[in-house]
Amino acid sequence: MNPKQVAERINLPIKFWPGQCFGVASAMVEKGVVEGKAVYGHYFGFISDDCEQFVGRAFTHHGWIAQGDTIIDPTRWVFEAVEPYIYEGPRNDRGYDEGSNRLREMMMKPPPDFDEEQKAYTLPEGEIRAFAKTMLGSDRDVACAVQVMWLSNLPLNALGDMALPVFEWVADEVGFPGFIPIDNRMSILGR
Repeated sequence: MNPKQVAERINLPIKFWPGQCFGVASAMVEKGVVEGKAVYGHYFGFISDDCEQFVGRAFTHHGWIAQGDTIIDPTRWVFEAVEPYIYEGPRNDRGYDEGSNRLREMMMKPPPDFDEEQKAYTLPEGEIRAFAKTMLGSDRDVACAVQVMWLSNLPLNALGDMALPVFEWVADEVGFPGFIPIDNRMSILGR
């Protein structure tokens, strides 16, 4: 893909692309330049010392396009401090952390203790209750708000097959969809 042609199709000159990664990615999908979905997370790849906007960072927030097993990144060139180009590579590229799940895993803290002063939410019987009790290290059939938030913020690989039922419970029954990181919520619930 030619960045100049993409800039014309999305009606955003390339000079405005630095710092607008998710906006550019979203516009490319919305305008039909590419199929896929704009995603957000962290970039752990190379950041040049010549990249004034992001120099000195080991990683940074970033947006790109997920298309099947492929990543399309229209603004990677900004990090590399090179002429504009549109990167295409494998979705499992370790430089990209969709939904910041790898970062969330690295920063994960132990589960919080039950707080008697917070509202308690009954864990639904069955797999959610068993999963939550295991993850929280608790024998209670309820979780307090901070525990629900902790469960909602688990990395997707820690949630595994329980991501959908846990997110549905938090969003629909507990009534706090905002507890779920938006990238993970959109990925699993589509809302």
